[in-house]
Amino acid sequence: MVGESVELLERGGRPEHFGTWAATQLPRWSARQTFGDSGDMRYIPAPARLAFEMALHEDTERRALEGELAALAAAWRHADEIARIADGLLLTPIVQTKLDAMRAERRSSELGPSAE
Repeated sequence: MVGESVELLERGGRPEHFGTWAATQLPRWSARQTFGDSGDMRYIPAPARLAFEMALHEDTERRALEGELAALAAAWRHADEIARIADGLLLTPIVQTKLDAMRAERRSSELGPSAE
């Protein structure tokens, strides 16, 4: 049923346009209906009802995912900062100076002769 729902969403275009597309399908979906309102949800196929739900929640899920990624990136930066501090705790000033010089030399060699 999920596969059918995704297929319906794809036929309808982007999720925000699904409702408009689905409205054009109501005559076909409600053809089995013998009385009452043709918009009665009982006559809309289950995959289409699921597709409606998926379309309605797509934006919310996208924002939640973006928030999770932002939190993960912040945690990564925080862990990197802690690692840099921990790395520097046991270094003597002489070793730190030598490491800084080696890093600068590597950066300049990566940039090539035009950086000099």
